[in-house]
Amino acid sequence: MGNCGTREDSVVAAVHAQVQQLYMFPVSVKSTPSENPIKGMIKAPPHRSAWDETNRRHWILFDGVNNLQVTGGGIINGNGQIWWKNSCKINKYLPCKNAPTAITFYGSNNLVVENLKVKNSQQIHEQFEKCTNFRASYLSITAPENSPNTDGIHITSTQNINLDHCNIGTGDDCISIVDGAQTVKATNISCGPGHGIKYMTP
Repeated sequence: MGNCGTREDSVVAAVHAQVQQLYMFPVSVKSTPSENPIKGMIKAPPHRSAWDETNRRHWILFDGVNNLQVTGGGIINGNGQIWWKNSCKINKYLPCKNAPTAITFYGSNNLVVENLKVKNSQQIHEQFEKCTNFRASYLSITAPENSPNTDGIHITSTQNINLDHCNIGTGDDCISIVDGAQTVKATNISCGPGHGIKYMTP
């Protein structure tokens, strides 16, 4: 198995990984790749110290990446167990702190995410924020029913969204749609366990 650092170019080794299992440290991608097949398993580090104490909001972040396709039939494993046991929702004596979102697409346009398995995220599995025109299809998103704050797909300030043939079962909302989301179409969605599909307004 291999390791990837936090450099932007390190993601090339990760998304084209053909090995059985690859550990990838937090990474931010700001280039403009076209198609990125994921094979095998990409797994988050098995210790929380891999994240900077001052910024634990993201694991894999696509920031301003347009015309992106993420496909391939691989597995993205957030290794969330090490985060859940330190959640204030599990242990009321602990302070409440942010945990990373497994995959975030931010400020990106014309996205296709399909044929992937995302499981055991540290917190939210997939987040789309300030994006336009994206399609997510044939996704499997899973986490234990008692895992805290593990929303399947979280959509905020994003327009023209098409979700199709997604199987989602987590410890929180299967799909959460919040402020600023417009034109959301969801078909052939299997939800459960979880809190259903939630639309929240201010």
